[in-house]
Amino acid sequence: MPQHDYTSTSLWQSTLAGRPGPDAHAEQRERLRTSYTELRKQAAVLLDENARSMPDFTVHDISHVDALWETAELVCGDKVVLNPAEAYVLGCAFVLHDAAMGAAAYGTTVPEALGEKRWRDLVSLAYYHREGCWPEREELETPSAEIMDACLATAIRDTHAEQAKRLVDQPWPSRTGHDIFLIEGVQLREVYGPLIGELAASHWWPVDRLAEEFRHTTGSLPWQPSEWTIDSLKLACILRLADATQIDSRRAPGFLFSLRRPQGHSREHWRFQEHISRPYLKGDRVTYSSLRPFPRRMPPPGGWPSSTCAVSTGS
Repeated sequence: MPQHDYTSTSLWQSTLAGRPGPDAHAEQRERLRTSYTELRKQAAVLLDENARSMPDFTVHDISHVDALWETAELVCGDKVVLNPAEAYVLGCAFVLHDAAMGAAAYGTTVPEALGEKRWRDLVSLAYYHREGCWPEREELETPSAEIMDACLATAIRDTHAEQAKRLVDQPWPSRTGHDIFLIEGVQLREVYGPLIGELAASHWWPVDRLAEEFRHTTGSLPWQPSEWTIDSLKLACILRLADATQIDSRRAPGFLFSLRRPQGHSREHWRFQEHISRPYLKGDRVTYSSLRPFPRRMPPPGGWPSSTCAVSTGS
């Protein structure tokens, strides 16, 4: 997949990038930048593994994470300012928000992570939709491969945000017996980890929950300037808007569609996003256009009425 140069965005340059001239906070900035870079490197491996188990899903690899820096810049414009601590926490939430979109992120089997009752309910419902009747005990305990695959996809889609919240503290044992964490720095993981996890999960919440959950400002760490406080509600809104905005053809490459041949609702999402241009600003609106006409038999999800759609940024 082509990589997006997130380090060239003004959002990165104004917060975590190294400064060419004198920088009173160079050491603090570098500590956050190094931690983020290492997290991104570890998560890229996890995201690639996720795609192996859920190939029907549109692209959720590290290119999607990197593109969120670009779309966040689009929706923020010059009206929203972040300090380096906020950019670090937001960037980590970018990395983790879809990192559980595959079986590799669970550290166990998906049915075990979901719990016996929820899994059996899911299998029963899938069986009913497929066969028109409820399963017998044997069919419930050993579902067919088709039903198993459908249930895995549904379970992962429905719980990936909930699981993303846990990934900050989830250890993976190495071959030498040591635990590997996505965020290796203990202080940053312990202090910022809970907030990063909540932000990552929040992209799947009802929007009216955000103001209730993110009411408080987080103060700076002892080694940071006092003004590096974190407005968590601001970050939750940016993450949600940036993720919703990143729906263009980079998420659904045509050749990859041909190789994976997704089915069902996933196929509709691939075919729709394959038609959509990279978003751009037009006045105060984030704007899309279709790269080619939509076939009449394939209405786009959401029912967009024309080949161009513009979303106001509110700036």
